Amino acid sequence: MDALIRREGADTVAMVIGEPVQAAGGIVVPPPTSYRPRLREICRAHDVLLVADEVICGFERTGRWFGVDNWAVVPDMLTIGKGLTSGYMPPVGRRGERRDLRRPHDAARRSSRSGRGFTYNAHPGCCAAALQTIEILDKENLVEHAQRMGRRLLDRLRPLESSPIVGEVRGSAS
Repeated sequence: MDALIRREGADTVAMVIGEPVQAAGGIVVPPPTSYRPRLREICRAHDVLLVADEVICGFERTGRWFGVDNWAVVPDMLTIGKGLTSGYMPPVGRRGERRDLRRPHDAARRSSRSGRGFTYNAHPGCCAAALQTIEILDKENLVEHAQRMGRRLLDRLRPLESSPIVGEVRGSAS
């Protein structure tokens, strides 16, 4: 990523967006200690935003509230979605960002004479499902449960590495 940003010129790169645990095309778990922290350093060094796409791996799917929590990396922005309504209602999407990134957006919205939005924004049923999902995840200690199940699954899969048709077993078990 560092070489790519240098080649393209940091002034032409606004952000690096990535899933903490990539799920499209197979689960790809980055190296356990180095990849995410190093990516954070590279983005800071080039003044490029780091965005964690948590739409799929957020909400305890990796044994933490969010996938980036496995590396103690704080992104500049975080996107969430599917897990927020637990799949019972249409997804509720959300973006979170550092406070200094939010201020210009808030100021522009306040100065606008017309509201922004769509007919499907802030649907009350979906918002209620999202709030209930978060309450259940917290009340039933599902973060810890996901950690236990993740470790159990990895422990049972690791013996497959000795098979000639399995190259590597990786997972995210905190």
